[in-house]
Amino acid sequence: MNSNIFSEIRQIVPIEDAVTYYGLHIGKGGMACCPFHDDKNPSLKINEDYYHCFGCGASGDAVDFTARLFSLEQYEAALKVAADFGLNLANRNFEGQPNNVLEEKRRFEEWDKSAFQIVNKYFKLLNKWRVEHKPKSAESRFIHYSRRA
Repeated sequence: MNSNIFSEIRQIVPIEDAVTYYGLHIGKGGMACCPFHDDKNPSLKINEDYYHCFGCGASGDAVDFTARLFSLEQYEAALKVAADFGLNLANRNFEGQPNNVLEEKRRFEEWDKSAFQIVNKYFKLLNKWRVEHKPKSAESRFIHYSRRA
C-alpha cells in the first residue's frame, strides 16, 4: 500500500525532536530563537504538531523546518529527516515518489547518456555540413553573397 512520506514522518518525528536535533534550544512555554531571521528574543513557538515564528511568519512541521533550515526541497528534507532519525524509509514505495533512489539515479544516467549521444550526432552533422558547403574561395563567397542581394 502506498503512503505519503510526509505523513509518515509527521507521525513518527515530533517537531520538538527535529528542532532540538538541529540545534535549537526550546525554552519555557515552547519558545525558541528563530534561526530564520535575526532573533534576539524567542519568537519561535514550538507546538505539538508544528512550529510558528511570530517574527518572520515561518511555520510548518518537521520536514518544513528541515527544508527551510538547510535550503532543501521538501522531498530532500523528508529524506534527511528520515536518515537523521534512523527511519528505514529508503525502499518504501511512497505515492508520487521514487521507490528506490538507485533506480532513479540509473534512469537519469541513461537519459543523460542518450542526450549526449543525440547532441554529439548533431554536432558531427553540423561539422560535416560546414565542410561540404563551405565556399571554394574568397571570390566565390563574394559572388555567392552578391547574387542574393
